[in-house]
Order: sequence, then C-alpha cells, then structure tokens
Amino acid sequence: MSDSDLWESVNRAIFDMGFSSYYDYLETIVNFLQSEKEKHNQSIDEINQKIESGEIEVPDDLEQMPPQLEYDYYRLSSISEFENTLFSSFFVTIYFYLESELTRHCRDLEKHSEVKLSLSDIVGNGVQRAMTYLVKVHRIDFSPGNSPDWEKIQNYNLLRNCIVHNQGRLDDGLEKGQRDRLLKFIQKPNSKLQVENSWCILNKEFCLEAVDTVKSFLYSVTFAEQKAP
Repeated sequence: MSDSDLWESVNRAIFDMGFSSYYDYLETIVNFLQSEKEKHNQSIDEINQKIESGEIEVPDDLEQMPPQLEYDYYRLSSISEFENTLFSSFFVTIYFYLESELTRHCRDLEKHSEVKLSLSDIVGNGVQRAMTYLVKVHRIDFSPGNSPDWEKIQNYNLLRNCIVHNQGRLDDGLEKGQRDRLLKFIQKPNSKLQVENSWCILNKEFCLEAVDTVKSFLYSVTFAEQKAP
C-alpha cells in the first residue's frame, strides 16, 4: 500500500467514526420502539386473559369500552404514529448535518482562498447553494451529475421540506410540482418509503440508507475539495 493510499484509508476511518453516533442513535430509536411494542402486546395478552376468565366484561356497546380496554387496544396506533415521528426527526437531523458540513466547508474555503466571492453571494440556499459554491466558484474535482448520491440528496431535500414545512403530508400544503416530484421518488421500488392517507411514512431501512448516502456524499465532496486548485 502506498503512502497516499494509507493516508486515504486513515482519513476514511476517521471520517467514518464521525458518523458512528448517528448509527447508534438510530439503533436506540429502534430498540425503544421495539420495547414499547412488546409492552403493548404483553398488555393486550393480559387483558385477553382477563376477558376469557370473566374478570373483565366487554360491553355490547363498544362506545362504552372500559378505559383500560380502550387505551390498550388503540395504543398501538399511537405507537405507529410516534414511530414515524421519531424516524422523521432522525432523517431531518441527518439532513441538517449534511447541510451544516457543506456550509462549513464553504466557509473554510472562504477564509483560506484568494477568491473574493463568498457563499452569501450565491443565489439559493442549503445544500444546493453550497454545492454551487464548491463546484462553480472553487472548482472542486466533483461532478454532481456523475454522482449517484446527488440524485438521492436532491430527493432528500424534497422530503426534508415536506416534513419541516408540511408535517410530512403530501397534500395541498405542498406546491404541486414539489409534491409530484416527491411522490415520484417515494413510488420508486427501492425508495423504502410509503404513503398512507397522504402521510409519508419513514422506517429504519430508509433512515439507515439516508445515513449511508450522506456519509458517502460528504466523503466524496471532502476528498474532491482537497484536490481543489
């Protein structure tokens, strides 16, 4: 292994370590949700046993359901809603990390470059503006059009905006063009996303892929930045 290859391997290992907390955080969310579901199922089993033994009598009128039955039997739906909230929050967090890291790279180049144009001079915002600044102004050795991660990042931006500005709903609260593009992304066979009653549903698999994609994309940009003239 050459010195350059060794140095790149060391840099990659250090870079990957920075994402370990996100993988741990996601696993913590998954374990918590699993624990809640297990407690719910155990509670349902206990109630069914009490119903069978006659200790609890189920009324003929279901609208008069005893509080302990009503709470436990319908609690699973609230857990599912909370599950989507947690995964959506995680996704927004990892996207924010992507945006903040790209912005940091831009600010670092501003300080150590003779180029007079600053990030604030670029039209747009967020990830798109940062990439325009890095590629067009500082001419880093990176072509977004040739990056398979870039297409996902752009779709992640649509999803992030939907979650932040419209609570994850694909309804009239979204601009039609944005809604159509996001729906097209969700409907891809490998998107790992679903739509239920106009709500975008996230899961562990999607969030895990999002972390992998952000990590891969950021590393590619960081490595390209080091080659900038």
